[in-house]
Parts: sequence; C-alpha cells; structure tokens
Amino acid sequence: MSSVNVRMRRDRGARRRGFTLVELLVVIAIIGVLVGLLLPAVQSARESARRSSCQNNLKQIGLGLQGYHDSKSALPPSIWDNKPQNNATATGASVAADNIPGIAWSALVLPFAEQADKYTRLQSACSNWTIQWQQNAGAVAVAQERIGMYNCPSNENFTAANTNRGSYGQNNYAANAGNGAYAAYPSKQGVMNVWDQPIRLQFSDIKDGLSKTLAVVERSSTRELASVAMSCGGTVCNWDGCLWVGGRLTGAQVWNSGVVADDVESYGGNNTTYLINRSDQTWGSAWGNAGPHAQGLFALYCDGAVTWVSETVAPITWGYLRSPADGKTFDPSTF
Repeated sequence: MSSVNVRMRRDRGARRRGFTLVELLVVIAIIGVLVGLLLPAVQSARESARRSSCQNNLKQIGLGLQGYHDSKSALPPSIWDNKPQNNATATGASVAADNIPGIAWSALVLPFAEQADKYTRLQSACSNWTIQWQQNAGAVAVAQERIGMYNCPSNENFTAANTNRGSYGQNNYAANAGNGAYAAYPSKQGVMNVWDQPIRLQFSDIKDGLSKTLAVVERSSTRELASVAMSCGGTVCNWDGCLWVGGRLTGAQVWNSGVVADDVESYGGNNTTYLINRSDQTWGSAWGNAGPHAQGLFALYCDGAVTWVSETVAPITWGYLRSPADGKTFDPSTF
C-alpha cells in the first residue's frame, strides 16, 4: 500500500474524530436545557431540606418549653422584667435597674434544650440575674453568639448577628404574646407575657387545649424584595427577625440600643394589621410573623406539635389560635 493511501486514510480518520460547529452547538444547547431543568429541582431540594431543619428547630424549642414547664411548673415569661409597669409607660424608665434582668423566654429554656453552657455563662455574667444583661460585657459577649436552633436556614444571613437589633445573636422564632400590643400591664392575652411576679401561665391555664394554641411562631429576618411585593402598608417589609437573649417593653435608652419587646415577642391576629407575611401598617412588620418560606410559616403549638400555617389563614382564625382561653378551637391540620 502506498504512503499516499495510508496518509489519506489517516486524514479521513482524523476528520471523523472531530465535531462540526453545528454538533457542538447542539451539545451545548442540550446541556443548557438539562441545567435549566435540574437547577429548579436542586433549589427545591435545598429549600425542602431547609424547611425540614426549620421544623426541627421548632420541635427542639418545644422540648425546651416542655422541660422548663416540668421544672418550674409554668411556662417562661416572654421577658423577665422586674419593673414592667415603669418601662411600659409613655416616658419609659431611663435606667437599666428598671429592666432586670431583661432575659427572654428563649434564654430561659436553654438548659432544657442542650444549651446549658450558654445559660450558665449568661447567668453568671448577670450575677445570678441581679443585673440587666446589657450592663455586663461578659453577658453581652454571650448574647452576641449564635444558637443554631434559633436560626431558620431559609433566612438570608441566618448565621450572622442581627444587625437591625444591636448586633446580638438573632432568632427566627417569636413567643406568642397575644393579639395586640400591651394596652395595660399585666396582660394574659398570649401564652408568654412579660413577668415580674408569679403570673406565668401553666398548661392547665390553656383552656382551649395545648394542641389548639400557639406557643412560638416564625419571624423572618429576610428583607422583602421590592420587585416582588410591598406588603407593609405599601412599603417594603423588613421583618428584622428577633433576638434570643432578651428585650425591653419600650423604645431606645442609652443602655438598651436596638432592644425592644418585639425582639422576643409577636402580636397580632385581631384584625388585618398583623397578618402573617404582611401588614397594613408601615411599622407593622416587626410586630407580626413572617416566614422566609413561600406562602406561609411554621408554628409550634403548646403540645409540642409543629404545623404549617398558610398566609391565607383568616385573620379571625389566626387570632383565636393566639389566645389560650377564648373558647374557640381549630384543628391545625386543616390550615
């Protein structure tokens, strides 16, 4: 066989091993279609995993509340405050001594939710709860730490401090404090309320039933996208999230920068002002409940069950779920 024929066969073989431009473009198009099909599925799987983690957080919080009740024969206060009447007034008190120790329900349940170390360090820094937690650098340092069970991974920057609230460790779950802001103290509108004397609720006080009454509900820390909706009185909602360490009833004092009652509590449900995921008031977002998940949020009931609540739930129904003894009961599985 001549060298010319051998060379020609080699050339034809080399050409057969290559791709034409059209073939390359077709392959690229197919890959693009596959990626387009797979990406939503991957994102959906990720969100499903995040939702599962969020549910598990609430279940762990529920176990903490149950353990606290077993130990103390009552549910924790939303905020442990020695002089709530003073700092609930229009003028407010100007000294930290009027908000001792200012610790939230979410800090008080830590020993019963496998977080005893943080609780012990916080208690020690507050001199066994005899000083306001913001008045001790050691307590502030603990308050700035993250606690995983209080962070829903569907929220943006869920591992970061809550920069909207004094840069303390954020919380995506708020205590059910009833259907409105405090008109007068004391109030037993919700399940966990501000406390300075033994007026805390027991499970036996929840006449509507533990499985029909909310204990803790999600509070998103994801800012609403202006391109999607403007759900707070025609403005963009910035839900801010909560704090796990504590709060105060009224607005800013020098010593309590970025800490108020709705940092640990949620209100709403008696009208359209505080619907979940939206509000008809421009200031309403921090008072209500919102989930970073589409179309609703997760809620913990007093019996420890965690269920999904749609954002389309009727306001009156939402309000009844927040009251422990209004005589109205609903099956959470129907929401």
